[in-house]
Amino acid sequence: MTLSRLAALDKQIRDAGVPIDGVSRSPAGVVRIDFRPTATAPQQALAASLAAAFDFTPRRPRMHTALMTDIAALSSADRNTLLHAVLADFLRNHPTFAAQFGLSLVGDEVVP
Repeated sequence: MTLSRLAALDKQIRDAGVPIDGVSRSPAGVVRIDFRPTATAPQQALAASLAAAFDFTPRRPRMHTALMTDIAALSSADRNTLLHAVLADFLRNHPTFAAQFGLSLVGDEVVP
């Protein structure tokens, strides 16, 4: 699933550890960041710099065949790295998936 550009900026700011309620953008292109009360001045500055550098150019998913060609051109080590990252992400979203194959690998854990 491709995120909207605004959702991608929101995710980038959250992934940077900045506590926000969300982001919006006016028709004139002005970005507004709604910070949570716990956001520090350095976090707010980081979010502002991320927003200022963000590319709002529309994007779309690449064609499947183009991606397959690029993946085939990777080294074996790079393909394995990519495969492991994709599987880890998949298991985080489908924690019991491996169990159907008799594997004891789970994608979630008990909250301590």
